[in-house]
Amino acid sequence: MNRKRNEIIYLDTEERFINESLAEEKLGISRYYIHKSLTKKIPVKGFMFAYYHYGMDIELTKEIYVKNQSEKLIRSKKWKNLITVVTEVRP
Repeated sequence: MNRKRNEIIYLDTEERFINESLAEEKLGISRYYIHKSLTKKIPVKGFMFAYYHYGMDIELTKEIYVKNQSEKLIRSKKWKNLITVVTEVRP
């Protein structure tokens, strides 16, 4: 079995781990943050994790995560309410 298909990579340091538990133990980061970053493909509390595959472009993956984060922020209800208040013309 090719274990690289199941590996997790920490995008900041490019360290690879076999699973979330080992990443948590080694880095001291909660598995909740690791799993959330993996599933939503966004940085969580500044941490970015991805599933590793051979030949992946790590810089491109980082850019995608940051872009996903900014899109998530723009689509949020809180952001829309803030924009409405700011752009509203008050007499």
